Amino acid sequence: MTGSIASAAYFVARSQREIATNKYNLDLFDKRWEIYKEFYPFYTDKNNIFDSSFKEKETVFEKIPLIFNGITQTDIKSLHDNKSRIESLDIDQKKDSI
Repeated sequence: MTGSIASAAYFVARSQREIATNKYNLDLFDKRWEIYKEFYPFYTDKNNIFDSSFKEKETVFEKIPLIFNGITQTDIKSLHDNKSRIESLDIDQKKDSI
């Protein structure tokens, strides 16, 4: 009798743990999705990322490390600082593909 009660309690605890894990992952996804929706227009248009209004987009860029592991604010600033170099690499790649 005691064994069956313990087994039932274990099953309930394990189920609760799985439910909590799934809820955590869903909540995290929801938060990341909102940030992604803000970031996507900048990501799809390279010129839009590097235009002169970078300061206006700073709030979106501050959220990027929440989506992508390993990216820091320093990395974001470095991208902006190296705008011309990145654009020239892109032009070189287009020339090579022709």
